[in-house]
Amino acid sequence: MAWPNEELKGFQRVSLQPGETTTVQLPLAAKSLAYFDEAQGTFVVLEEPVTLLIGSSSADIRLEQKIAVVFAK
Repeated sequence: MAWPNEELKGFQRVSLQPGETTTVQLPLAAKSLAYFDEAQGTFVVLEEPVTLLIGSSSADIRLEQKIAVVFAK
């Protein structure tokens, strides 16, 4: 399966004054990581780590964090 190097899964525009900080929450459901598997004829999500990149643009990444994909039981 060929995967794109990066995919946009969420964004929120935030305006800050110099020196100002804020907290931003971007929900990321496991199903948003699904791809269509033609052999199975359905969408599947691989249970493997995902690297999140956070920044002001794709050329200005300021935080990189690997997370585990976890499914609610």
